[in-house]
Amino acid sequence: MSDPVVQALLRQSTQRVAFLFAHPDDSVLSATAALVARRSATLDVIVCGAMPDANTIGSWDALCGFASSTQAFSARLAEHARVCATVGIASAVLPLLDRQYVVEHTPARWQDVLNEAEAVLGTFRPDVLVSHNIYSGHEDHRQTAILAETLASRFRVHLVTVCDRPYFRCKVLRCYGGIPARGSGARRLTLSQTSKLWRTKEMLVSLYASQQSALASAFGRDWNAHPVLGTECFTYAEALRTPKLNCAGFPARRPFHA
Repeated sequence: MSDPVVQALLRQSTQRVAFLFAHPDDSVLSATAALVARRSATLDVIVCGAMPDANTIGSWDALCGFASSTQAFSARLAEHARVCATVGIASAVLPLLDRQYVVEHTPARWQDVLNEAEAVLGTFRPDVLVSHNIYSGHEDHRQTAILAETLASRFRVHLVTVCDRPYFRCKVLRCYGGIPARGSGARRLTLSQTSKLWRTKEMLVSLYASQQSALASAFGRDWNAHPVLGTECFTYAEALRTPKLNCAGFPARRPFHA
């Protein structure tokens, strides 16, 4: 069963929608149908937007063929800027390091990220947040999902989560990446993209040129085919708007520290 919040997310509306995703290409890979919908305002926020050390090279960056992590970081942000300009949406970055560069984030770093996220969203004033779900296949994605729950609760806005592509290969009649759906009254829409929307998604995905070979290596040569990327899953649950918070103000399943 779908939900009016999800339905409104996918069509022209007066909603102000913020997309909160870990890496530059994540929103396009998993939520193109919502990203390109016409609405009053859209903001795409990259959580892992801190510049890595110039002398490091992350494992994923090396797989992409970059000589350094700073080269990779600059190239990926430039690709994302081109995508946002193509779609006609605003973008922002938060000061968290990608996990390929760090073993564990400090409490102070998480607090910096939360403070910056609150400042960005406080200025933008979203009606809806769209983000990863807690069952995502990547640690950065799962931590971003918990950050999104915290922010949705603090700003008292709707939260819609998506299944990660290409980690999960969902079908219209069965969603694999968001089961079980969290929250009371959870409603999910699993949608196979029309040929027009699929052509748009293919074009946007291709703009992340630096990621193509690494994604093929990690997920198989068909990672960008319609059976993998052409289905998108959107879940809304009323209970996710008010997660149980501990005394520090964070959900119990949190990457944040008191």
